Amino acid sequence: MGTVASCAILFAALCAPPQESGLQWAGRTYSLGPSKMIATSVEDAVWAPDGADIAYIGRSETGTRVGLFDLKRDKGAVVASLGPNEKLEQTVWLNAGHKLLLVVRQPVEGREKPTDLLTVKVADAIDLRTESLWSKEFAGAENATLEINPSPSLCHALVTVRAQNSQTYLVVTESAKSLVVSTDIAEAVKEGRQMEGWSIYGTAMFGDAAQTSENTGREETLRIEYALLRAEQASVAQQRSVTPDEYALEVVPTNGVLRQVRFPGYFQPIPSNVEWLQPYFQQSTLTLGQSSAAIRSFWLVLQKEVKAPSQGILVSAQADGGWMSPSGKDVAFTCHHTLFTRPIESKR
Repeated sequence: MGTVASCAILFAALCAPPQESGLQWAGRTYSLGPSKMIATSVEDAVWAPDGADIAYIGRSETGTRVGLFDLKRDKGAVVASLGPNEKLEQTVWLNAGHKLLLVVRQPVEGREKPTDLLTVKVADAIDLRTESLWSKEFAGAENATLEINPSPSLCHALVTVRAQNSQTYLVVTESAKSLVVSTDIAEAVKEGRQMEGWSIYGTAMFGDAAQTSENTGREETLRIEYALLRAEQASVAQQRSVTPDEYALEVVPTNGVLRQVRFPGYFQPIPSNVEWLQPYFQQSTLTLGQSSAAIRSFWLVLQKEVKAPSQGILVSAQADGGWMSPSGKDVAFTCHHTLFTRPIESKR
C-alpha cells in the first residue's frame, strides 16, 4: 500500500465521530472530536497562551515559512516566508492580542567582517499579516542575542538585546504597535535597579530604587526587595515582599518610560486546569505475516500515570509530534508532517 493511500485511510479514521470510550477522571469521561487539517509540510507548532490560535513552522530548501491559524474563526494562512539565508531564532506569543513575535537572523553581504542582521517581526493571527518592528546589524563576533519577556496579561513585552560589550533595552509597546528603545530602563539598570516582577495590571516593575521628592527637597530611599513571580512558588505570601502603600518604578506599556507609582500588588497567574492531562507517545510495531513496521502513536494520559499509564485517549495512531493546548480544549499533532487539531470533549 502506498504512502498516499495509507495517509488517506488514516485521515478517514481520524475524522470519524468520537467513540463512547475515553479517559475516566474526576467523575467525567473525556474523548476527542473529529480531526481538522490545518496545514501541510509542518515540522513544529506553538499554541498561543489562551489556546485560541496555533502557529506552525515548516522548513525546506527554499526557506522557512510560518503560519497562524485561528481556531474560533476557522481561518489561517502563512504569514511569513523566510529566504534560505534567513534563520528563525525565536517565536514568542504575547499573552493578549493574538500576536506572535518572530526573531530572524540573516547574514549581511558586502561587509568587511561577518555581520548579522537581527530583526524582530510581529505576526497577527486576526489580520493574518506580519510587520517588521525593529532591526539592527551586529558584527558576528559580538554574538548578539535577544531575550523576550512578555507581559502576563497585556499585548506587551520587554526585550533585552545582549551583545559582547553592550546591552540594549527595548519595549514592545501595547498592542505590539512598535518596538522602542527605553533609555529609562537602561538608566535604571545602570543605577543598580532591576526588573523584578509583573504587577496585577501586567506592567513591569523595577525595584531597589533610590527616589527623590522634589516637593520637600529631601531624598527618600526605598529599598524594594521583590520576589520573582514563579508559578512553582508554594505560597502567595512568599511572593509579596512589597505592600501596596510602597513606591516602585513601573514601565509604561505605551512608550517604555519609567514612572513612580504606588505598588499595586503582584500579578497572580490563574492555576492551569489541564495539568492533570499529559501528552504520551507509545512506540509499537505492526506486523503482517513476516513484515513489520514501527509506529509512534500519540495519546493523552493522566499526569499521575505518565510513567506507566493505565488508560488514555488515542489522539493518533501515527504522529511525528504532539502539543496540548494550554486551554485544555484542544490537542494538535502532526502525521507525515501534516498538522491536525482535535477538540477535547467531556461528559458525566
